Amino acid sequence: MKDSTKPLVPAKAGTQSHKQELDARFRGHERKTGVLAGNTMANPVDYAINHARLTIAALAFLLIAGLVAYLTIPKEAEPDVKIPIIYTLLSQRGISP
Repeated sequence: MKDSTKPLVPAKAGTQSHKQELDARFRGHERKTGVLAGNTMANPVDYAINHARLTIAALAFLLIAGLVAYLTIPKEAEPDVKIPIIYTLLSQRGISP
């Protein structure tokens, strides 16, 4: 196997040092994995995409739990609901309804 790492050599004038190159590589890795400065929940969308089975399982659980809750809630055929009624009266001379 061929080793893809570069040997450590002193930096030439006007070029990046080896440390800067390594830092750039690690920053690229952080962008791809969604890990920025140790924060694993930097982007929830990336996390959901990278963990598709977990996302689908959570969605299925929430849908089934919602359906069970909806079906088990007691319901009345004709509930007693009082609708508030407000009468407004405006009087002014010269105006007829």
